[in-house]
Amino acid sequence: MKDWWEIPVVGSATRERLGYPTQKPERLLERIIQASSNKGDLVLDAFCGCGTTLAVAHRLGRRWIGIDISPTAIKTIENQRLRQLKAVKDVDYIVVGMPKTIEELRQLKPF
Repeated sequence: MKDWWEIPVVGSATRERLGYPTQKPERLLERIIQASSNKGDLVLDAFCGCGTTLAVAHRLGRRWIGIDISPTAIKTIENQRLRQLKAVKDVDYIVVGMPKTIEELRQLKPF
């Protein structure tokens, strides 16, 4: 094995592209998760963005926790990633702390 990984970026025309600015390639996360955990282990992504790590962890039989401060990120995960996973098999998840009203959204600090 080489001491570097040749994994292409997520191109604009690829199937996995969600349009999230910091999205990582699924192949990259597959290698990291397989190298650092076993089936049934818990994977934590504290800046989960569009949920690539969560989806790959789920597909590889890991449990997962995703954290992000952005309501846009959480909605992207729910509307894109989790919908794709549910099409394959049943996925149970809980969203904690997501604003439910305009007033709750206004009360969020910008950073």
